Amino acid sequence: MPAGHLRRVVLFGLALLVLGAALLLLGLGIGSTGFESFLSARHDPVSLQIVWDIRLPRTLGAWLAGALLGLAGAVAQGLFRNPLADPFLLGSASGASLGVALALLFFGGSAASAQWVVRLGLTGAAFLGSMAAVMLTLLLARGVQQTLRLLLAGVIVGVVLGAMKDLITIASADILQAIQGFTLGNTGLVGWSACAVMALACALCLLLAWALAPVLDGLALGEATARSLGLPLGAMRA
Repeated sequence: MPAGHLRRVVLFGLALLVLGAALLLLGLGIGSTGFESFLSARHDPVSLQIVWDIRLPRTLGAWLAGALLGLAGAVAQGLFRNPLADPFLLGSASGASLGVALALLFFGGSAASAQWVVRLGLTGAAFLGSMAAVMLTLLLARGVQQTLRLLLAGVIVGVVLGAMKDLITIASADILQAIQGFTLGNTGLVGWSACAVMALACALCLLLAWALAPVLDGLALGEATARSLGLPLGAMRA
């Protein structure tokens, strides 16, 4: 990479970090009392609790969620050699929505089932649905050896599972609002424990992506070239 291009990349990255830090500070001032709680946090225990226990974890959680999604998108773009690739190409988003719809449909009617839903959580149902969708994509693609087949299988799985979710919401209109609320997302329940989990996941995924960067760079030259260089394409796709 030329020195001038590398310098621009570094400066752009630093600018994004500064902008992210500024948005974090801005998030500390969002609320019914505005920046008054943030400015008076040193002297007022109530304001300190509002900023430290409510605003800061919610803002940091949203920042970490965006960082994880951005990292997943960058890796997907390198894997599929397509700048339009996003983290949901393997059907994971449709599977997550379907998992939430099924959880609300089958376990949201009685008190006992409601306790089961609370124990698993809609996030847990979404995770199971997304993992099932990815496994189905891998099954249809017969593994991870061919990128194009994997991409096409993911698109098919996403469309089919999305249609199933729409069918469920049409048949049970009472769960439509809950599904829409979950899909739009909410940081109202994000606390320090959730931030710790996301920060740990982000750190591990960053290290893994950094280790896979040479393989992704080689894959950008084409699968045949990357294979001739002896790069572990199968392990990288997995």
